[in-house]
Amino acid sequence: REYPLPPRFHGHVPGVKVGEVFRGRSEAAIVGVHRSLIRGIDFDKDDTKGAVAVVLGGKYRDEKDDGDRVLYVGEGGQNHKLNQVKDQELKGGNLALERNRLSGAPVRLLRGSDEDGEPHYIYDGLYTVVSTERVAGRDGPYIYHFLLQRVSSPSNQPPSQRVVRPANFGVFTKGKHT
Repeated sequence: REYPLPPRFHGHVPGVKVGEVFRGRSEAAIVGVHRSLIRGIDFDKDDTKGAVAVVLGGKYRDEKDDGDRVLYVGEGGQNHKLNQVKDQELKGGNLALERNRLSGAPVRLLRGSDEDGEPHYIYDGLYTVVSTERVAGRDGPYIYHFLLQRVSSPSNQPPSQRVVRPANFGVFTKGKHT
């Protein structure tokens, strides 16, 4: 049985609170927080406002997370050992994030975590792309740094404790729910 994913859109997802925990990318995709199961940047190439969501998963050694401010590394150029071996290009998700900077449209941020050996993703609210910079990464090739800043509003503040989704969506692969 196939389950269609909700459409991509900017802003908070109705019914999803900042601090809510998803037990994997499939749960986040089904709810519509971050639809991509593989990519860290969720975007539609035709959306002139930019990306709708990003995952901060710790796969890039040049990332920096200060809570309300995140130095997010763009996509591309890594090998299977997570070393940056090629320059990143301003296309795909990187171009989408640059469009966010230009349009002012916020992105949803999911923080990846490995609690109890299980991947969890915590919805951390809306962030604006404040700046974009192309810099030499620690491994040598050029990368894109996107400075993300938490949107300041009462509904966008992290809670004092995390909220775990009560539903278990099971295994989600290739557009099918099993």
